[in-house]
Formats: sequence, C-alpha cells, structure tokens
Amino acid sequence: MDIFHFNKNNKSYAYPILKIVVCIVLIILFIKRDSIIHIDNKTVNIVTGFICTVIGLVCIYCVEISICELLQVKENRSEAMTLSDSIVAGCKRYTIDKIVSLAESNDIIEIRIAFNNREIAIGTSSDCKNGSSKFFDKLYYIGNKEFEDAEDFRSGLLAYTVNGEIAVITIDGISTHN
Repeated sequence: MDIFHFNKNNKSYAYPILKIVVCIVLIILFIKRDSIIHIDNKTVNIVTGFICTVIGLVCIYCVEISICELLQVKENRSEAMTLSDSIVAGCKRYTIDKIVSLAESNDIIEIRIAFNNREIAIGTSSDCKNGSSKFFDKLYYIGNKEFEDAEDFRSGLLAYTVNGEIAVITIDGISTHN
C-alpha cells in the first residue's frame, strides 16, 4: 500500500489511524531531536534539520490524507450497512423506464435504491458555470460507475431489477415508502 495515496475503498479505521499515530510520533521526534541526540557539529545539525523538516512536511501531508481516509471510511461503512427487511418491503417499486425518464428529465437527481439489502445511489450529475443556470457535461451514475448516455445507464440498471422493477428508497432525499 502506498501511504501517500488516498484509499477511497477502505472500510477499516485501523490503517489511517496507524498512519496518523506514526506520523505524529515522527514529527515529535524531529522537533525534540536535540534533546534525544545532541550533535555539536554545525554542518551535521543543518543537514539533519533540513532532512527532518522535509520528512516532517511529508508526515503532515500523510496525516492530511489519513484524515480524509477516516472520513471516507465513515461514508463507506454507512453505504455498506444492510437495510432492514421492513425498509426494503416499504420501498416503492419503479420500472427501469420510469427511473430512466426521471434521470433524463433532470440535470441533477439522486435516487437511493435497495438491492440485496444494500442501499445504492443512482442518478445524474451535471456541471454549471458559477452564476449560470445552464448545465453541461451530464453524467448518469450507479454507485461509483458513471455512464455518458441514458442507454448505458438503462443497461446498467438491469442488474438491479427484481421482476422488472427497482425498489426505490428515496428520490432527492424524499422517502418513497408506502
């Protein structure tokens, strides 16, 4: 594992916390290095100080990445939680045509669906320029997978159907429970 690479799929807090602890310990050791090992040579102290500063900055960068990973772990865990049977049973059923129609008619929409007792986000996203109401670069998505057109989106949705329908939990945060 690359300690400087953001791991967006991590579901455990252990690795990011370990990286944070090790980096903080290293930073403290570098700050207190004169108390631990005292060297009277000025040139060695300058070189050591430079090396410790560079490594300290790298450690700060690693801590920042680890904090972002901790936040991502929280999101990954909440997405991975299984849904109760009552939530799944109370979901409103939509056909693929209805969902694709909703996605095509909205530049930005998020639909939360239930499949195999898991919640999955599907929908569309678009960009717009600051201060403009015109959207561009519309993409369709299912979880982390993106599609450039509605037909690919429709094909991707087939994997989430049960008897030709998809169980919808929310549309733009509004519950569809019966």
